[in-house]
Amino acid sequence: VAPLDALRAQWPDATFTHHLGADIHRWVPVLRTPMTFEFFNSTDLSGPVVCTQTVENTEQIWSGNAPPGVEVGKFSARATLRFVAAAAGEHQFSLISAGLSRASINGTPVIDAWSNWSRGEPYFTFGCEEVLHTRHLQASEVCDITVEYSTAAYEEVNFRALRFGASRVLDASDIAAAVEAARNADVAVVFAGLNAEWDNEGLDRTSMTLPHHQDTLIAQVAAANPRTVVVLQTGCPVTLPWLPDVPAVLQAWYPGQECGNAIADVLLGAAEPGGRLPQTWPLRLEDTV
Repeated sequence: VAPLDALRAQWPDATFTHHLGADIHRWVPVLRTPMTFEFFNSTDLSGPVVCTQTVENTEQIWSGNAPPGVEVGKFSARATLRFVAAAAGEHQFSLISAGLSRASINGTPVIDAWSNWSRGEPYFTFGCEEVLHTRHLQASEVCDITVEYSTAAYEEVNFRALRFGASRVLDASDIAAAVEAARNADVAVVFAGLNAEWDNEGLDRTSMTLPHHQDTLIAQVAAANPRTVVVLQTGCPVTLPWLPDVPAVLQAWYPGQECGNAIADVLLGAAEPGGRLPQTWPLRLEDTV
């Protein structure tokens, strides 16, 4: 249950507007779009296609398993999908793989996590660091994408995975739209924080700062509307440079599937946030030394 849906359901007489003001992800988001694979029982895409499979999104994990007819741990695959830009702007495309991977857009190679693969933090350190490609797209511009994958790697790993991401980069214009909406509203509510890509087992965060332009978004919304509430969803402390200018902050943690209803209950006064704050939040990262 998304908080916006829960707020609308619990307060049907109010008018809500919604704007994406700043990115939150650590890695370029996975696409919820079909991707079709052709699998080979070789690590170099040679030989006959032994299996064809269409999946629902652009992240696949093979941990001790493989599609029917495919040799576990010794296969390669070629995947195809289509991305259509919803709006004009700078877009990022990315690959992360436990195994080798590379991608082409409209027939041109653009991402190489194959020739220079090395282990990084993703997938519990079995995957490589994210490899990025950035380009400007017009609204409705079509990108036909081919992704190639191999279980071979320069360093042996016992976990196989492929993650392709694509997304428009939110910028100052997105913050401006959110600020303008807040300026004309009775109350502004900014949802900010982290997610499982930052709060994750097997890796450490290098900063307490909210990623991307979230701090800028909050500060500008608060300047435009003195009745601004910030709802933070994190599993750990973050710095709050805008705290003196915001009259209310709700630390919502990660409350699960019913988070939207729980947050709406607190914001609308149906429930009191009795959990308190079970962690000490330093003002700065330096205060933790």
